[in-house]
Amino acid sequence: MRAFDPAAYGLLVLIGIAMGVFLVEVKMRRRAVWPRGLTIRLLCVAMPAAILGAKLAGSLDTQRVLGERPRELLTSAGDCASWGGIVSGGLVMLWILRK
Repeated sequence: MRAFDPAAYGLLVLIGIAMGVFLVEVKMRRRAVWPRGLTIRLLCVAMPAAILGAKLAGSLDTQRVLGERPRELLTSAGDCASWGGIVSGGLVMLWILRK
């Protein structure tokens, strides 16, 4: 028995994101808070920003110089810091909502 399966973990994260988007979209549509499809637009912009923010924060956390291996920000290699993803994704979402 394997203790950790990255593919299963990724699938569960994807299912969680899809469920969250669906629930937010339904709730906001019932309350007529924002236009239809805004949740998906937010997700399409905020998720990449959150991933890059987490990778950048992880690189800064470990005090590794980004000039050595800058491609690691765009690949799965390297460190991630969840606080960087939360901050960068949240800031991008706020920026979009203020437009």
